[in-house]
Amino acid sequence: MLRADKTPYSRLAQAATEYAKSHGLADQFHRAAYKSFWADGTDLGDLMVLERLSRKVGLDWDDLGPRLAAGEYDRKMEDQHDAGLQTGIWGVPGFLVDDSFYFTGAQTLEFFRLAVKRVLSERKNGPGEGFGGRLVAGK
Repeated sequence: MLRADKTPYSRLAQAATEYAKSHGLADQFHRAAYKSFWADGTDLGDLMVLERLSRKVGLDWDDLGPRLAAGEYDRKMEDQHDAGLQTGIWGVPGFLVDDSFYFTGAQTLEFFRLAVKRVLSERKNGPGEGFGGRLVAGK
């Protein structure tokens, strides 16, 4: 794993992901960007990096590039951010399990197992007292 020289401003990469979603290539773009950042240490805030990744997965950079420059996806990303806050997700990464249980932050595999167990238990037995849909690490 190579570390990037700086923490990237990833808003453009997020916008490119929205574009990729609308073209059925979200998974491919996400995987390429993930590998590029975590394995190669690239700056996902660099338009040249995003162009290379976009072309690699089959996105039309001549269409995407101007849309990024114009901020076409900014409102959509702000709406997604606001929806996360309204759900109670206040950190990155944020996880939503079964549309009702959420938690934030890097967690252990055991914590993910706990989340799934709680979801399955609540499906079977009904809501647990005092749980209210929120998991908090270490509780």
